[in-house]
Amino acid sequence: MPDIHFSLGDHKFNLRVGAVIRRGDAVLLLNLPGQTWCYTPGGRIATGESSREALARELQEELGRPCPIGRPLLGGENFFTFRDCPIHEVCFYYEAELPGEAPATTKDGEIVRWVLLAEFGALDLKPPFLKEHILRPRAETTWVIHRD
Repeated sequence: MPDIHFSLGDHKFNLRVGAVIRRGDAVLLLNLPGQTWCYTPGGRIATGESSREALARELQEELGRPCPIGRPLLGGENFFTFRDCPIHEVCFYYEAELPGEAPATTKDGEIVRWVLLAEFGALDLKPPFLKEHILRPRAETTWVIHRD
């Protein structure tokens, strides 16, 4: 099944899902070697997949094992520019658990690491609105619209 992302004129659209995986006072994040910013595990949703199904697939691919998916935390529209291209991304974030230890890297070479909540102040987390929702989780699912 193809991922849901496409170009419209000079813009790109992306449908993404991510996991907020906590362990104690730390959150699991990824980044590419040499990259200064980080992001939650997850990826694009494929055609015919629910966001929950896509997240289960992505976590299995990235972390090498099935991960229990919890409640939806946050959804949002994120408008940003990447490599001189305007992007409109719709994203869904769920709580999830990682049984066992985290791998050092994903199969695609992304660095996997636990980041302490105390270090979030200086952290360049993408999308930027996610930081606040990790530091101060809400009881209800929230929808955010963010423009860089």
